[in-house]
Amino acid sequence: MHRCRNFRSTRCAAGRDRVSYASLLLILFVSALQMPAAHGTERPGDALIANEIQHYAAAVTRIQADFLSLIETASGENRFDLYRMYNQSIGTWIQVDYLQTLLELSIAETSVPAEQEARTALEEQASYTIWELGQNIAELEKAIAENRLSDDLRPHELLRSVLKEVGVIVTRLSSRP
Repeated sequence: MHRCRNFRSTRCAAGRDRVSYASLLLILFVSALQMPAAHGTERPGDALIANEIQHYAAAVTRIQADFLSLIETASGENRFDLYRMYNQSIGTWIQVDYLQTLLELSIAETSVPAEQEARTALEEQASYTIWELGQNIAELEKAIAENRLSDDLRPHELLRSVLKEVGVIVTRLSSRP
């Protein structure tokens, strides 16, 4: 008789545990439904865009180092044009870097109004950055066509290619919902 009593109390305890877990799950589910949506999370593609910009930042840094090497060996008018291209690429990349900072800030925002404000600033910066990239690409193409740069066109063509690819990425930011 003693054994049955323990068996029944064990069965009852197991049954009570199942009811407790079921009640807990129900409470969590109902609570989750009533909570507002989480903010401060990445939108689809945010991480990919940030990673792509970071990848191209490394490439642009290497290309700009190549420009500095060319500037050291150039003379006269060529040197001035190379400095000008280098400075323009630095200025353009500062805009891209600022855009990435705004993207990271908009991801981190936790309130709806602050996130909307950050996303608006991000879209505006993206529009300006697209314009800046276009200006830099046009100037590079003009300089290449006029052959007023160094004899080694590789850095110029690489920079133009990278800036075009970054332009595609930035366009995705400027036209997001």
